[in-house]
Amino acid sequence: DSAGKTLSLYITAAYEDYYGNDPIIRYGSHDGCSMYLLTQALPIVLTNVIILFIGIFCIILHNIGWLRKSGPASNSFLFLGLFAVSITSWSLCQSGFLQFIIPSGAALYLIDFFSFYLFPACFNLFVASLFKGKSETLFCTLSALYLLESGISTFMQFTGRADMFEMLRMGHITMAANVFFVFYCLNIEIKKENNDMARKFRFPLYVVMFFAA
Repeated sequence: DSAGKTLSLYITAAYEDYYGNDPIIRYGSHDGCSMYLLTQALPIVLTNVIILFIGIFCIILHNIGWLRKSGPASNSFLFLGLFAVSITSWSLCQSGFLQFIIPSGAALYLIDFFSFYLFPACFNLFVASLFKGKSETLFCTLSALYLLESGISTFMQFTGRADMFEMLRMGHITMAANVFFVFYCLNIEIKKENNDMARKFRFPLYVVMFFAA
């Protein structure tokens, strides 16, 4: 400034082993900063809006009964729709867009955290609807495990023993195992069980697993 002084602002992570995006400080008018952030998030927002509408459409199809005559496939569309909605919620939190709709930092944190566990749970229910026997039981168990982990993390947070953020490592380990089991069970279902439903959804699942990994 005119007096030759410099204002320094230091931002440090609350956790020693913090990982994630580096904090960036932007200064300017409120409208100017808001417009800049919205412009940066626009491609992600548009992609998520498309995924969200597809997910809602799948849920509507299930609820009005158009697909119920096809048996297990109707549940597949329901779980696929829930997966799309939950992963959209998580992605919009990650992009920073939801801060313009939900001003509460605590609420955004909770949405981000719970959707992180909810979308793989829905995905596993979707995979379970394609399989039978041991594979179906395995993916239903994995889905329940994600919900159990979110419950444990919530308990640890509200009892002051650990922050939710510190418990995310459990989720990442489960997801890594999840990717392996999808590839393994798909191979079993297609080659040994001759599962036509698994064969039809094979390549979409491969794509999802590739980006998940």
